[in-house]
Amino acid sequence: MPVLSPTIKSEFPKINAECNDAELRGDVAAMDNCETPDFTHTHANGMVEHKAEYLKGVGSGAHKFLALDLSDVHVRSYGATAIIEEHMHLRADNSGRIADVNNLVMTVWTKQEGKWREAAWIAVGLPGSRPAAEPK
Repeated sequence: MPVLSPTIKSEFPKINAECNDAELRGDVAAMDNCETPDFTHTHANGMVEHKAEYLKGVGSGAHKFLALDLSDVHVRSYGATAIIEEHMHLRADNSGRIADVNNLVMTVWTKQEGKWREAAWIAVGLPGSRPAAEPK
């Protein structure tokens, strides 16, 4: 059974928000600090990007986040590993294609050198979402 200490319960909303805010700003250096070296980002369409290519996409503007709204956030902790499950409403400009989607998101975090870092981000699209359309 997962143990959710009061420290983890209070830390994760802040850590998660800081990392999501870095994505909204396109702050690649802050994102790099939030993620493990072997971080993977699995999009709702099944495409997997490893850290370097994902950060390159954010840095180049290919992945420009317009909104990341979270709800129904649940955290489970297993020692140096934590799992966050949440509903995310995401608006993004993907190389001129606007996406407006609702996803279930699961992130896996691990504590490395005393700091929580995100190791994996996995999204599952919910019905009614509008994936990125072709640019006009």
